[in-house]
Amino acid sequence: MAKRQPSRRRSRLAALGLVLPMGLMGLPGAADAAPALPFTPAPKAFEQWLNSQRNWPQGQRLRFQGLAQCLDQTTRHSPYRTPVYTCLAGEVHLSGGGRHDQRCPLQRVSYFPNMKRVRYWTAQCQPAG
Repeated sequence: MAKRQPSRRRSRLAALGLVLPMGLMGLPGAADAAPALPFTPAPKAFEQWLNSQRNWPQGQRLRFQGLAQCLDQTTRHSPYRTPVYTCLAGEVHLSGGGRHDQRCPLQRVSYFPNMKRVRYWTAQCQPAG
């Protein structure tokens, strides 16, 4: 029986140290699809969805506004990237949870549909007033 020669693509991937399981080779959309977003992928819809959430840590209340520069990276199928919907501009008002009210410029707010988690990063917060 003749020995099967590896395909050129598989050989190039192996040379890079990137050998994929055969099930993923050459099949478009083979990566698991991300669960659907619980909001329409638009800044205002994301903002409204975030503001409807009530289960923030330490009893805090968060109010997001002015979300912009948003990227929907949930529809790209890649085994190397976690699906995410992200906005790179806006602001969050923090209150409750035993803290003083604060207003913080957002550096990023992201929703990860596979984990059903929100993460946000802020610049220097100021007292709300």
